[in-house]
Amino acid sequence: NLVTIIALSRSPKLRVHATTAFVISLCVSDLLFCTINLPLTASRYIHEAWVLGDTLCSIFPFFFYGNVAASVLNMVAITVN
Repeated sequence: NLVTIIALSRSPKLRVHATTAFVISLCVSDLLFCTINLPLTASRYIHEAWVLGDTLCSIFPFFFYGNVAASVLNMVAITVN
């Protein structure tokens, strides 16, 4: 994801297309999912319980479903475009 963001950002020919912005947005969303959501989910499955505190337990669904929604909406935008 990071390599894709860098490659698309540095290409002047691709920066003018709307699809490039959607793909970069999708990459950012997926990168956030991999760096925030996957480690928390892995911890939950390894420990078979939530051990990361009440505050993180409250905001985890926001990040998880927010990232899933952002990814789906980006894919829809790419498809429509």
